[in-house]
Amino acid sequence: MTLAMLATCAVIAATAAPTIPPPAGSPAALPPGDEGLPVQLHLDLDLAGRFQLDLPDPGISRAFRLPRANLETGLSLGPLASARFGIAAVRSAGETGYIGVDGESWVVQVELAEARYTWVQAGLSVAGGMVEDPWVSSGDAAWGMRPVAPTLAEGRGWFDKADLGAVAAWTAPKGFATVQLALLTGEGHRWRERNEGKNLNVVLTLRPLALLPEPQPEALQAAILFRDGSQGMERARSHRGAFRVWTDLGVVGAGAEGVMAYGVAGDGGHTPLGLSAWGVVRPVRPIVTFVRLDLALEDPGDDESGSLRVHAGGGVELPPRGPLAPFMVLIGYEGTKLGPQAMPIAGAAGATEAHAIYLQLGIRLAGSITVAHVGGTEPGE
Repeated sequence: MTLAMLATCAVIAATAAPTIPPPAGSPAALPPGDEGLPVQLHLDLDLAGRFQLDLPDPGISRAFRLPRANLETGLSLGPLASARFGIAAVRSAGETGYIGVDGESWVVQVELAEARYTWVQAGLSVAGGMVEDPWVSSGDAAWGMRPVAPTLAEGRGWFDKADLGAVAAWTAPKGFATVQLALLTGEGHRWRERNEGKNLNVVLTLRPLALLPEPQPEALQAAILFRDGSQGMERARSHRGAFRVWTDLGVVGAGAEGVMAYGVAGDGGHTPLGLSAWGVVRPVRPIVTFVRLDLALEDPGDDESGSLRVHAGGGVELPPRGPLAPFMVLIGYEGTKLGPQAMPIAGAAGATEAHAIYLQLGIRLAGSITVAHVGGTEPGE
C-alpha cells in the first residue's frame, strides 16, 4: 500500500461536508467489484507559524504566533459512510486573561467528532455528533486562505466552527443545488448545553453553471442562510441571516459575504452586521496573492460603532504543480481601524488603528491510504 497525496476536494468528499455526488456511471456510483468497497484512512494536517511586527507597539510582545494548528483524521467505507475526528491547538488562557492550564500552555481542543452516512445515488447525507457548521465549512472553502484568517462570520464570533447536533443535506442531480439542515445545541463547541432551545440552520447553495453542457459548478456559486436559534439558560435569541457569492476559476478566486446577527453571546439586544469581500489570484505558479476587506457595525444605528479590517499579502506555494500545494510562505499585512464605539472600551482613544506586517510559514499535508476492502467476492466465486 502506498500513501497518495490527494486534492483537497477529494479529502473533503471522503471525510467532510457533502459535496456534489458523482454522476451516474462514475466509479464511486457503481456497486462494489470483486475487491469490494475500500476502507480508507484519511489524514489532514494543517500547520502555520507566524512572526509578526505590530504597529504601534502594544507593549507586550506577541511577535511569534500560531495561527493554525489542526489535525483531522477519519475512516471511510467507499462513498457510503465515514467517521471524522478533528483537534486543534488552542491557548488555555484567553487574550484577556492569565488563568490557564499549567500557566498558559497550549492545549488540545476537540473540534470535530462526527459520523456520516451518504446515499450517493439519491444525493442524501446525514451526520451526527460534534458536526462542522455548514456555513463555516463552506466559507473556509470559498475564501481558501484559512491559515491567514478565519472568515468574517467565524472571526467575529457570530458562528462557531462546530456544535453538537445533526446535519442533513440533499444535493440535486448534476449538483446545481444543495440544501442543508442543521439542528444544533447552539453552544456545544465549548460549553455544556445550557440552552433549552435548539438552533435550526437552513443553508441553500446554488451552482447554476452545473447545468451547462460542459458543467463548471465551481465557476459560480451562491448561498443563503437562515438560523432560528437561542443561547443560554434564558434562551436569549441568537438568529442569523447571511448570503455569500463566490467563484473559483483556478487562476482567480473571488467572493463576497454578508452576515446579520440578532443576538450574540447571550445578549439578545446585540444586532451587529458585517460585509466581507475577497480576491485570491495565482497569476503564475507558484505565486499567490490575496486581499480581503471586512467591514462590521456593532450597532447598525451608530456609524461610530464600525470597524474595518484589511488582509493583504502574497507569497509562494510549493511544489508549484499538482492539485495540493502543501508548503506556503507568505508575507502579509493586516490593518484594523475602529470607530470610537467599536473598541473594547467604548469611547477610549488609545488604539483606533492597528497595523501588522508578518512572515508566515505553513504546511498542509493531506492524504489517504486504503487499509482494507469490505463486501468483495473470494476468488473462484
